[in-house]
Amino acid sequence: MPEDTKLENRRAAQAANRDIGARIRLFRIRGKISQEALANQLGVTFQQIQKYESGRNRLSAGGLIVVANALGSTIGDLLGDNSLDRKTRYSDRMLHALHDPGIAKLIVALGDLHPDKRDAVTVASLGMIKAISK
Repeated sequence: MPEDTKLENRRAAQAANRDIGARIRLFRIRGKISQEALANQLGVTFQQIQKYESGRNRLSAGGLIVVANALGSTIGDLLGDNSLDRKTRYSDRMLHALHDPGIAKLIVALGDLHPDKRDAVTVASLGMIKAISK
């Protein structure tokens, strides 16, 4: 296999690990579970959870099952769409944004709102963001 293909595959795998980590973080925050509490459930340190969430360390298939169960989610939720052939940059931007704790908290808080209120808050928030970013 050519070296450039190997490098491309390695980078894609690293990106997938970061994406999975971002989803672990999202489900953990949504479930109001601290890194320490999740670590205790899994029998690892909270530093290990930080490494999973940042994508620095990856989980085995069995590890994904255990994490998904601890978070009340599924492996499918954690894997999402990690195809090597991404169709849009939008999903990449969203996953990158999830690494920001403030953004993740906002998403979870927005998701906790009643749909009618969520729509109103979304419209108002987007208006403020557009006004500020000009």
